[in-house]
Amino acid sequence: MKQPEWPVIGQAQAISYSEQLLAYERRRGGRIGGNFILSGPSGAGKKALLSEFLRRLLGLEQSATDPSSLSSDIVELKRLPEKREIGVAQARAFSAQLSLSALAGPYRIGIVYEAELLSLEAANALLKALEDAREQVLVFFLSTSAESLPTTICSRSQTISFGPVPFDAIYDWLVAQGINRALAKNVSHLCEGKPGLALELVADKKA
Repeated sequence: MKQPEWPVIGQAQAISYSEQLLAYERRRGGRIGGNFILSGPSGAGKKALLSEFLRRLLGLEQSATDPSSLSSDIVELKRLPEKREIGVAQARAFSAQLSLSALAGPYRIGIVYEAELLSLEAANALLKALEDAREQVLVFFLSTSAESLPTTICSRSQTISFGPVPFDAIYDWLVAQGINRALAKNVSHLCEGKPGLALELVADKKA
């Protein structure tokens, strides 16, 4: 069955790398492992691409905007609403969950959102989990900038970069979805190369 198109635009490098990983999975089933930094501006498509990649990796039919809803073997680490950063206790709990065996499939998967908000202590608490990363364990760090992460994490991870999407690509994409050309032109100028922001602007008339 032919796979649907990737739900992101203008991120050829990230899509190509994701397809290479999936091709390896088809050859060596259940043998992928490692740590990955998805780096780029908010709204560039990091979360959407990761969700689709995990759907294909796990062989699922349904898609999801929230990657963690795809499988019980996906664990998340994110800043608590009342906190300014991701703390060490959270990081330790996350590492402990990652060490458990997968239940529903071959992979145990961790996702760290806003990874630039990791405290130094939290980042250090993750190091053992990253160093002990084995086949069938994947950790994804979503960040606006890989350079903002501790070198101890960067040196143990593969960085996948997401850049601003050109005006023309966003405009054509919006028009293809039935958006009025005048509105599509205005939004394409205002969204700063971020398709996610473009959709928010289209949906929010006040904005």
